[in-house]
Amino acid sequence: MNSDQKENKIKFLEILRLKKNKAAAEAMDVRVRAKEELRKQKEAARQAALAKKETLLREREELRQQAIVKTEAQFREKEAAKQRELEFKQKQSTEERRNKEEIAAGRLKETEERKAAAIKTKEELQKQKEAARQAALAKKETLLREREELRQQAIVKKEEIKQNKSLKMTTPSQKKFGGQTTVAVDIGSRYVKLAVINGDGKLKAIEFARRPVENNETATLLSGWVSKHHLERKPVFSSISNSEINVQYLSLPALTGKELTGAIKIEASQILGEDLSLMDSDFSLIDQKNEKRGILFVAAPQILSDERISLLKSTGLNPTGLTIDSIALANGYLANTGNGSEATLLLNIGHRRSNLAVVEKNKLLFVRDILWGNERIIAEIVSANNFDAPTVLEMLEEKKHSLIAFPDAIDKTTKTLLDELEKTISYCQQVLEIKVKKLVVTGGGGQIPSLPKFIGERILLELEPYPVLKDDGLQTERGKNLAPFLAILAGLSPRNGVNS
Repeated sequence: MNSDQKENKIKFLEILRLKKNKAAAEAMDVRVRAKEELRKQKEAARQAALAKKETLLREREELRQQAIVKTEAQFREKEAAKQRELEFKQKQSTEERRNKEEIAAGRLKETEERKAAAIKTKEELQKQKEAARQAALAKKETLLREREELRQQAIVKKEEIKQNKSLKMTTPSQKKFGGQTTVAVDIGSRYVKLAVINGDGKLKAIEFARRPVENNETATLLSGWVSKHHLERKPVFSSISNSEINVQYLSLPALTGKELTGAIKIEASQILGEDLSLMDSDFSLIDQKNEKRGILFVAAPQILSDERISLLKSTGLNPTGLTIDSIALANGYLANTGNGSEATLLLNIGHRRSNLAVVEKNKLLFVRDILWGNERIIAEIVSANNFDAPTVLEMLEEKKHSLIAFPDAIDKTTKTLLDELEKTISYCQQVLEIKVKKLVVTGGGGQIPSLPKFIGERILLELEPYPVLKDDGLQTERGKNLAPFLAILAGLSPRNGVNS
């Protein structure tokens, strides 16, 4: 290639380079103008936003100023209302105070008069209180003297009771009383009975009446009989029955005398869990097997004994002996049979409570009370037949009707009694090794037709009638009618040579 060609080529390349540079410069210029335009738009938008923001700020400030003005107006209105209300209250208060002052001024004299009257009344009351206080002190002193006198009397009475009373399991002999007249008293749940026994041991008189509701009325009834038969200070024997009386069968070594008595008290105290010094007690030896002694132990709270003795003393009698109904029942039976060779269950059915005793070969083996009486049968008949209780009792006691006419009354009411009787029979057989063979039913319930037979058939015992009481005084018509009710009383009457 020659030099011209090279030069042209160089020129051509230079021109081409210049054209490329120009195009690049133009492109660059376009981009610069575009950027500038975009910047101007953004600046315009920013200025517009600033203007809008300033407008909003001005509007908010205007609204705030308006709110401030409105709040200030409301505040001024409230203040004005408060001021008006305060002025009204002040005015009202002034008027009320003026009225009160007028009222107070009007009543001042009346108030002063009342105060004067009150002071005078207070002085009078103080005088009355002082007089009452002096009277109370005098009364208190009188009561203290009376209480002290009563306390001293109680001490003397307690000493007398300690000397006279003793819970016994046997009936004393008439010989012990030097042939003097003695008295027996049986206070049942329905009837009160009193027997007067001559010095020779024979019945002189008998009294029988419905028991009053209150003890003081019972004392009044007895006092009348005491006066009637001139029995003041005569020895009296009685018996008690209560669920708190404890009966225990003890088995102890073959001790004698004081050793046996001490052992019985220790054993009984452990079983009962009570202080025997607060109870009246007695015991009876009922058998001896394999160097062991069988002992029937009876204990009653002294409060029961004290209550009965106090009642008897209040009638003018001299309490001399006290036992429990079940023991008296056994003693009376043995006194009138003289043997009791076969084991016999004695059941005295009272109005609320029944007494039970088991005897054999002229010995008392077991006693207890059952909280069951003929009132349960009566209540059932009354409920089922719309009768009244007195009518039912009269019908049954006078034997106008038999319980056969009221079979449901027997079935519904005797279950408790029969269960307790069967437990007693089982106890005698298993513990005492005695087979009970006979049943004797007495008491008011024993006179209800068909009841004794029903009981005997249910517990599988041969029914025997209660023995005729051996006393000429009971051979009258009245005596024969009363005899079934006197089973307890018979065991309280001192007899010659019986249980002495």
